[in-house]
Amino acid sequence: MDTEKIFCPDIGDFEEVDVIEILVKEGETVGIETPLITLESDKATMDIPSPFAGKIDRVLVKIGDKVSKNDTVAMIYSDANQNKQDPLSLSIQNNPESSEEVIKNPDTDAQANDVKKNLESVEQTAPPEKSNRVSFASPSIRKFARELGVDITRVNGSGPKNRILKEDIQAFVKIQIQTKPAEVKLKLVSRDELQKHGDWEEEPLTKIQKRTGENLHASWINVPHVFQMDEIDVTELEKFRKERASDLKAENTKLTLLAFIIKATTTALQEFPRFNSSLIDDGNKIAVKNYYNIGFATNTENGLVVPVLKDTDQKGVVQIAREITELANLARKKQLKIQQMEGGCFTVSNLGGISGNFFTPIINPPEVAILGVSPIKIKPLWKNGGFIPRQVLPITLSYDHRVIDGVAGATFTKYFGEILSDIRTAIL
Repeated sequence: MDTEKIFCPDIGDFEEVDVIEILVKEGETVGIETPLITLESDKATMDIPSPFAGKIDRVLVKIGDKVSKNDTVAMIYSDANQNKQDPLSLSIQNNPESSEEVIKNPDTDAQANDVKKNLESVEQTAPPEKSNRVSFASPSIRKFARELGVDITRVNGSGPKNRILKEDIQAFVKIQIQTKPAEVKLKLVSRDELQKHGDWEEEPLTKIQKRTGENLHASWINVPHVFQMDEIDVTELEKFRKERASDLKAENTKLTLLAFIIKATTTALQEFPRFNSSLIDDGNKIAVKNYYNIGFATNTENGLVVPVLKDTDQKGVVQIAREITELANLARKKQLKIQQMEGGCFTVSNLGGISGNFFTPIINPPEVAILGVSPIKIKPLWKNGGFIPRQVLPITLSYDHRVIDGVAGATFTKYFGEILSDIRTAIL
């Protein structure tokens, strides 16, 4: 093989153009038209292709350098037997931006007419690792791929001579979006890496924890979450609850704040039906439910479970309190039936017995919203001409922004707060 110089071709009326990307490495085998470097001027981004097939000896520029016409950018061990180009390739090499025009040339009409058929037949399934194959595409198509974050070596071309078209990039992106949950991989630490820094103990996740983690991970990736936070004055409600709770002790019924929250949530869902819906038909429609089943997150030794209270619109606060106690006990004893965890419309996650101010709960699909409740705080509020200590409940409403907009989210929490603040509406 002979060593050949690769010069910067005519790049128009530009001098001192920036090198923004090096696309090959020394020792790498390339073909004719393999892009070597990417240049960027004030008006365009362009790839400089190799005029020879062979092995790269040296790359003589680096990112940040400036080059002009006839500057040497690389040295290549050239293979003379491979350095014969067909007219189509030569025309594209001499005028890289014209590749799409060549496809539309009358002489190649037959090929161009087959592009659509080829596109339909090309399977856009990408290899898991970056491919070393040569990808034929114009600079404009490569720029389009970079803007979308697409590794062009993983895209199958449907144009003449397997050239990559804009439609191929779009089809590739569509496939990646559809398979996104399966493609997302979390980088985990290795045992060897852990051992470098000290001793550690291994503890397996329970089945509940693994399943919950998988579902929440999928929700976080696929659902555009919005978090609406607010504080509610529940002083009067707490006074009433404690008075009534003492009357129910003899019945072994614990009247918790959660029972009032679930009842108030049901009333708010009746007022704002969109929060009581699920996406259907590939996300093109929503199903607004005419029933009200509220799940509540319960911590157990094996992980988080969510029992579901059915038909809360038909039950009073005391009945809801009884069922909360019953379902929570069954959950801790691992005696919940699958039917007692199905059919939820909305979930309440209550950390009131622990600590914190606000937290951002993850939506439990197919539901479109979840309410996070934090412990009550004593805060000074302006009332009747002065600051007085009041019991304030911090809440966070997480909702799916595909279904619910910000105005609806804020209106929901405002209405919900008014119900809890006024004991007369809370017990309805």
